[in-house]
Amino acid sequence: MKRKIIASVAFMLFLSVLLTSCLTDILAGALFSAASSSAEDAVEAAVYDDVYEDVEGSEVAYEPRNPTGKLTNLTKSDVENFIKNYERIDKYLHPSEKDDVFITPTEEGLAKVLNQYGVSGDNCLLKYDMILDCYAVLYEDIFDQQEYVKPYLSKKGTPDDPFLASRQMFAEIKKRTNATDMAVVKPFLDQLNKLNLPQRYF
Repeated sequence: MKRKIIASVAFMLFLSVLLTSCLTDILAGALFSAASSSAEDAVEAAVYDDVYEDVEGSEVAYEPRNPTGKLTNLTKSDVENFIKNYERIDKYLHPSEKDDVFITPTEEGLAKVLNQYGVSGDNCLLKYDMILDCYAVLYEDIFDQQEYVKPYLSKKGTPDDPFLASRQMFAEIKKRTNATDMAVVKPFLDQLNKLNLPQRYF
Protein backbone atom coordinates (compact mmCIF):
# COMPACT_ATOMS: atom_id res chain seq x y z
CA MET A 1 0.00 0.00 0.00
CA LYS A 2 2.80 2.34 1.00
CA ARG A 3 4.60 1.61 -2.31
CA LYS A 4 1.46 2.50 -4.28
CA ILE A 5 1.14 5.80 -2.42
CA ILE A 6 4.79 6.63 -3.01
CA ALA A 7 4.46 5.70 -6.71
CA SER A 8 1.35 7.89 -7.03
CA VAL A 9 3.07 10.83 -5.35
CA ALA A 10 6.12 10.40 -7.58
CA PHE A 11 3.92 10.28 -10.68
CA MET A 12 2.06 13.42 -9.62
CA LEU A 13 5.37 15.21 -9.03
CA PHE A 14 6.53 14.14 -12.49
CA LEU A 15 3.36 15.48 -14.09
CA SER A 16 3.70 18.72 -12.15
CA VAL A 17 7.29 19.23 -13.34
CA LEU A 18 6.35 18.35 -16.92
CA LEU A 19 3.37 20.72 -16.91
CA THR A 20 5.45 23.53 -15.41
CA SER A 21 8.12 23.02 -18.08
CA CYS A 22 5.55 23.10 -20.91
CA LEU A 23 3.89 26.23 -19.56
CA THR A 24 7.28 27.92 -19.20
CA ASP A 25 8.17 27.11 -22.82
CA ILE A 26 4.80 28.35 -24.08
CA LEU A 27 5.05 31.56 -22.06
CA ALA A 28 8.63 32.16 -23.21
CA GLY A 29 7.62 31.61 -26.82
CA ALA A 30 4.69 33.98 -26.50
CA LEU A 31 6.85 36.65 -24.90
CA PHE A 32 9.53 36.26 -27.61
CA SER A 33 6.92 36.47 -30.36
CA ALA A 34 5.36 39.56 -28.79
CA ALA A 35 8.76 41.19 -28.35
CA SER A 36 9.73 40.44 -31.98
CA SER A 37 6.42 41.78 -33.26
CA SER A 38 6.74 44.88 -31.09
CA ALA A 39 10.30 45.49 -32.32
CA GLU A 40 9.20 45.08 -35.94
CA ASP A 41 6.31 47.49 -35.41
CA ALA A 42 8.64 50.02 -33.81
CA VAL A 43 11.07 49.82 -36.73
CA GLU A 44 8.30 50.21 -39.29
CA ALA A 45 6.71 53.08 -37.37
CA ALA A 46 10.03 54.91 -37.24
CA VAL A 47 10.62 54.34 -40.94
CA TYR A 48 7.08 55.37 -41.82
CA ASP A 49 7.49 58.70 -40.03
CA ASP A 50 10.51 59.48 -42.19
CA VAL A 51 9.28 58.09 -45.50
CA TYR A 52 6.41 60.35 -46.47
CA GLU A 53 5.87 63.99 -47.21
CA ASP A 54 2.64 65.85 -47.98
CA VAL A 55 2.15 66.76 -51.62
CA GLU A 56 -0.55 68.28 -53.75
CA GLY A 57 -1.87 66.81 -56.95
CA SER A 58 -1.57 63.32 -58.39
CA GLU A 59 1.18 60.80 -58.92
CA VAL A 60 4.24 62.21 -60.68
CA ALA A 61 5.51 60.45 -63.83
CA TYR A 62 8.48 58.18 -63.31
CA GLU A 63 11.85 59.77 -64.02
CA PRO A 64 14.88 57.47 -64.14
CA ARG A 65 17.60 58.30 -61.62
CA ASN A 66 20.29 56.62 -63.70
CA PRO A 67 19.42 57.21 -67.38
CA THR A 68 22.87 56.21 -68.67
CA GLY A 69 23.14 52.92 -66.79
CA LYS A 70 26.09 53.90 -64.63
CA LEU A 71 27.56 50.96 -62.70
CA THR A 72 25.96 50.59 -59.24
CA ASN A 73 28.11 47.69 -58.03
CA LEU A 74 25.11 45.56 -57.18
CA THR A 75 25.96 42.55 -55.04
CA LYS A 76 24.36 39.14 -54.76
CA SER A 77 23.40 40.10 -51.20
CA ASP A 78 21.58 43.25 -52.44
CA VAL A 79 19.40 41.21 -54.78
CA GLU A 80 18.80 38.41 -52.27
CA ASN A 81 17.73 40.89 -49.59
CA PHE A 82 15.54 42.76 -52.08
CA ILE A 83 13.71 39.53 -52.90
CA LYS A 84 13.47 38.34 -49.29
CA ASN A 85 12.17 41.67 -47.99
CA TYR A 86 10.28 42.87 -51.05
CA GLU A 87 6.83 42.89 -49.44
CA ARG A 88 8.13 45.03 -46.57
CA ILE A 89 10.01 47.35 -48.93
CA ASP A 90 7.19 47.65 -51.45
CA LYS A 91 4.61 49.11 -49.08
CA TYR A 92 6.77 52.22 -48.68
CA LEU A 93 7.47 52.75 -52.38
CA HIS A 94 4.17 54.11 -53.61
CA PRO A 95 2.14 57.27 -53.08
CA SER A 96 -0.58 56.70 -50.49
CA GLU A 97 -3.04 58.50 -48.23
CA LYS A 98 -2.55 59.38 -44.59
CA ASP A 99 -5.24 61.26 -42.69
CA ASP A 100 -6.92 62.13 -46.02
CA VAL A 101 -3.73 63.76 -47.32
CA PHE A 102 -2.04 62.49 -50.48
CA ILE A 103 1.53 61.53 -49.56
CA THR A 104 4.48 60.31 -51.56
CA PRO A 105 7.76 58.72 -50.50
CA THR A 106 10.77 61.00 -50.06
CA GLU A 107 14.12 59.84 -51.41
CA GLU A 108 15.66 60.10 -47.94
CA GLY A 109 12.93 57.89 -46.51
CA LEU A 110 13.21 55.34 -49.29
CA ALA A 111 16.97 55.17 -48.80
CA LYS A 112 16.40 54.45 -45.12
CA VAL A 113 13.92 51.68 -45.96
CA LEU A 114 16.23 50.06 -48.52
CA ASN A 115 19.22 50.13 -46.19
CA GLN A 116 17.07 48.79 -43.36
CA TYR A 117 16.14 45.76 -45.44
CA GLY A 118 19.52 45.01 -46.97
CA VAL A 119 19.80 46.94 -50.25
CA SER A 120 22.69 48.85 -48.83
CA GLY A 121 24.97 51.78 -49.55
CA ASP A 122 24.74 55.49 -50.29
CA ASN A 123 23.52 54.58 -53.79
CA CYS A 124 20.81 52.15 -52.64
CA LEU A 125 18.17 54.00 -54.69
CA LEU A 126 20.24 53.48 -57.84
CA LYS A 127 20.63 49.83 -56.89
CA TYR A 128 16.86 49.50 -56.46
CA ASP A 129 16.26 51.03 -59.90
CA MET A 130 18.97 48.85 -61.44
CA ILE A 131 17.37 45.67 -60.11
CA LEU A 132 14.04 46.67 -61.66
CA ASP A 133 15.59 47.80 -64.95
CA CYS A 134 17.67 44.64 -65.32
CA TYR A 135 14.59 42.58 -64.54
CA ALA A 136 12.60 44.45 -67.18
CA VAL A 137 15.24 43.75 -69.85
CA LEU A 138 15.49 40.09 -68.86
CA TYR A 139 11.70 39.88 -68.79
CA GLU A 140 11.58 40.29 -72.57
CA ASP A 141 12.50 36.62 -72.93
CA ILE A 142 9.57 35.69 -70.70
CA PHE A 143 7.37 38.08 -72.65
CA ASP A 144 8.28 36.29 -75.89
CA GLN A 145 7.10 32.98 -74.43
CA GLN A 146 3.56 34.24 -73.83
CA GLU A 147 1.03 32.46 -76.03
CA TYR A 148 -0.41 35.72 -77.33
CA VAL A 149 3.07 36.87 -78.40
CA LYS A 150 4.46 33.71 -80.03
CA PRO A 151 2.48 34.00 -83.31
CA TYR A 152 4.11 37.39 -83.99
CA LEU A 153 7.74 36.54 -83.19
CA SER A 154 8.56 36.33 -86.91
CA LYS A 155 7.64 40.03 -87.12
CA LYS A 156 9.64 40.98 -84.01
CA GLY A 157 11.01 44.51 -84.26
CA THR A 158 9.39 45.24 -87.63
CA PRO A 159 6.68 47.82 -88.35
CA ASP A 160 4.19 44.91 -88.50
CA ASP A 161 5.03 43.80 -84.95
CA PRO A 162 1.92 44.50 -82.82
CA PHE A 163 4.23 44.70 -79.79
CA LEU A 164 6.67 47.14 -81.37
CA ALA A 165 6.03 49.74 -78.69
CA SER A 166 6.95 47.20 -76.01
CA ARG A 167 10.12 46.30 -77.94
CA GLN A 168 11.09 49.94 -78.09
CA MET A 169 10.41 50.28 -74.38
CA PHE A 170 12.66 47.32 -73.58
CA ALA A 171 15.39 48.87 -75.73
CA GLU A 172 15.13 52.18 -73.87
CA ILE A 173 15.26 50.46 -70.49
CA LYS A 174 18.34 48.52 -71.60
CA LYS A 175 20.19 51.85 -71.95
CA ARG A 176 19.77 52.28 -68.19
CA THR A 177 21.56 49.00 -67.43
CA ASN A 178 25.09 47.66 -67.78
CA ALA A 179 26.55 44.20 -68.27
CA THR A 180 28.14 43.96 -64.81
CA ASP A 181 24.99 44.71 -62.82
CA MET A 182 22.93 42.63 -65.26
CA ALA A 183 25.12 39.59 -64.54
CA VAL A 184 24.33 39.93 -60.83
CA VAL A 185 20.56 40.12 -61.39
CA LYS A 186 20.20 37.46 -64.09
CA PRO A 187 20.48 34.37 -61.83
CA PHE A 188 17.52 35.68 -59.82
CA LEU A 189 15.16 36.15 -62.77
CA ASP A 190 12.76 33.35 -61.78
CA GLN A 191 12.54 34.59 -58.19
CA LEU A 192 12.03 38.20 -59.29
CA ASN A 193 9.33 37.12 -61.70
CA LYS A 194 7.33 35.69 -58.80
CA LEU A 195 7.21 39.07 -57.07
CA ASN A 196 4.53 41.65 -57.71
CA LEU A 197 7.03 44.17 -59.07
CA PRO A 198 5.94 47.73 -59.94
CA GLN A 199 4.10 47.82 -63.24
CA ARG A 200 5.80 50.99 -64.41
CA TYR A 201 6.98 49.18 -67.53
CA PHE A 202 4.48 46.50 -68.60
